[in-house]
Amino acid sequence: MDLPGLRQAGSATFAARRGRALSTHATRTMGKLGTTEIILIVAVILLIFGGKKIPELMRGLGRGMREFKDAKEGNEPKSEK
Repeated sequence: MDLPGLRQAGSATFAARRGRALSTHATRTMGKLGTTEIILIVAVILLIFGGKKIPELMRGLGRGMREFKDAKEGNEPKSEK
């Protein structure tokens, strides 16, 4: 149903009544991380864990990823130091 009077009243009103998104730009850029977002995420991580705890967390993450990879490939786990 196309009402010419409603379309002339404003495209945002017409789009909203037809169930269309009002801004296609916002839906296209969703999910992309920019420089500002990355800096904000790093700042929040620093505030939560502190500078001394981050290397320990990354070391544990690396070990976990290595164990997962070895288990997936069927390799025997390496002995720890």
